[in-house]
Amino acid sequence: MGEPKFTVVFGYSLPLSEIQILLIFIFIITSHMFFRFIGISQIASHFMVSTHLMERELEARKMLITL
Repeated sequence: MGEPKFTVVFGYSLPLSEIQILLIFIFIITSHMFFRFIGISQIASHFMVSTHLMERELEARKMLITL
């Protein structure tokens, strides 16, 4: 009957970027809940999470460059 509808939707970049933004938001919120539990402020927890996400992004770009 044709290809599944989700491949048509995820063939575009907008749904993928929306999913990435949603996952980043969820990661930041859950990590802040954990850091707040141990007494770290919101700005410090956001800084730690953004540093962690940036390190992962740089690793992914290095892997793409070496291919």
